[in-house]
Amino acid sequence: MFYTLRSSSLSYLGIFGIAGLLLFLQFTAALSPFMALGAVLFIFSAWLILRNPYFGFYAMTFFLPFERIGSYDVLGATVRISQVLFFLTLIGWLARGILEQRLTFQKNPLFFPLLLFFALNTLSLVNAENIHRSLLVLAFTVFTSSLALLIPQIMTRSDNILTATRVVFVSTAVVSVFGMYQFIGDFIGLPTEITGLRELYTKDILGFPRVQSTALEPLYFAHFLLLPLGFAYALFLSKSVHFRLRWLFFILIVGSLNLILTVSRGGYIAFFVMILGITVFSLRNVLSLKRIATFSIAVLVVGLLAIRFLNIDNAWEKFLTHTQNVFSGASFEERLATFEYARRAFISHPWIGVGVGGFGPFMSIHPYVVPKEGWKIVNNEFLELLSEVGLLGFFTFLIIVSILLLRSVKALRVNRDSFLRAMLVGSTCAFIAMLVQYQTFSVLYIMQVWFLIGLLVSIQNLALRSTKTA
Repeated sequence: MFYTLRSSSLSYLGIFGIAGLLLFLQFTAALSPFMALGAVLFIFSAWLILRNPYFGFYAMTFFLPFERIGSYDVLGATVRISQVLFFLTLIGWLARGILEQRLTFQKNPLFFPLLLFFALNTLSLVNAENIHRSLLVLAFTVFTSSLALLIPQIMTRSDNILTATRVVFVSTAVVSVFGMYQFIGDFIGLPTEITGLRELYTKDILGFPRVQSTALEPLYFAHFLLLPLGFAYALFLSKSVHFRLRWLFFILIVGSLNLILTVSRGGYIAFFVMILGITVFSLRNVLSLKRIATFSIAVLVVGLLAIRFLNIDNAWEKFLTHTQNVFSGASFEERLATFEYARRAFISHPWIGVGVGGFGPFMSIHPYVVPKEGWKIVNNEFLELLSEVGLLGFFTFLIIVSILLLRSVKALRVNRDSFLRAMLVGSTCAFIAMLVQYQTFSVLYIMQVWFLIGLLVSIQNLALRSTKTA
């Protein structure tokens, strides 16, 4: 159901919107036509989202993987489309509820644990060596993780989950096709201005390009792909009639191929764990000749395409060497160094850490000297939590994870709806896979993680609610 604000309220909002538009245009006209156009689109989008917060949510869902392409630097900070849409959706939902006097809150078991996690992150600031950096990371952490609190308030019906899943699949198709273009384009010599690849991931570095598509890095793109691939595989194995088999087949093929082309070893391991988990949870549906045959064809197609792509310019041998080179090389040595610094940071302040976002300044030659390649990260989320927010913050995060997993088990035991069950299995296993990949990188304030957590809570609520009303 779509909600609209009262007409009188819309009139006032329209007046303020026009005034804001005129002032903003006067300011941006001196900067660039691009900024002026952005102002117009922003105000028009804000008006649509204030009328209907669902529009903002689905638009935000589509733009989740657009981290590098689709972002803009404003006042020294990188602003992404998904972040702007999330902010507008939050304001739109609050405005609608307040003006219509219908502001109600759905059950969210993560509310108090997240508040405690925010409080402990804030408390860790007392040990921060670079307070500006720590405040910025704290703000981003609170902002992005608030998505897990908002989604259960908006996604309250099965058709909401269905629409969001379709949007995720459409977005995945777009960025995956772009990723394949990126790979081929770099191999045939197109400049990075056209392919969108960062210089670090072109074929000149490893002998083959690493696909990042619209994401900031290949491993971030692999991290995002776990989400649609988990949904698609679980729905593929289910008896749900909401998605045609050939559409799921397409998502599985292009998504898996792009995951391989990211050359993210952590992504490979996480993907394997996710596929194994979904298969075990859906074992009764796996034992179907049609599904076994279709899945076998999908695996064969992905394998042949990956070999074909990586055989361009004899890159296959280089690819195998790189993926098997786990315990040696510059990357391995750097990880050992960051792990050692994380250990020192934890020992220095074991209870509340060296401050949220404080690992980079702790490892730098001076807390306010930014290294040429940017602030260092631990490349292991759990070690980074221990070093930055200490045992208290770390165990609070484990409580959040435990609540999610235990609640999924409870919902799976009682739910009988095939679509909700498939989404519950897919989203839970995708979440576990993301935790697995978090052993190889450590950025907590990314939208897709908290989007998945919020969606998982919504699915759990629906599954448990349908049992009570049955």
